[in-house]
Amino acid sequence: MNSTLTSNDSIMSHGSHGHIKPKTVSISPELINSATKITEIVGYTFGPALIAFNVFNFNIAKLGFYYMDAARFGVAAGVFLLASALYISKQKK
Repeated sequence: MNSTLTSNDSIMSHGSHGHIKPKTVSISPELINSATKITEIVGYTFGPALIAFNVFNFNIAKLGFYYMDAARFGVAAGVFLLASALYISKQKK
């Protein structure tokens, strides 16, 4: 028998009757609560900061003003962080 460990061996375990079933991972509720708290804090802190920093980062041209790609990405990331923090805080109530 070959003693080398393949990637399938590390992921799968043998169940009854020789069937292969995936190993399960259990996540504790305390870990989920701490992850949601951290996500909420990061969203409320960095979301408005990214929005405020990038909303004034525009260029003025003859036809109006436009945002550079980095500023658009920054505003989108800030809105995403703020929206996720708001969603998490509403789900806790």
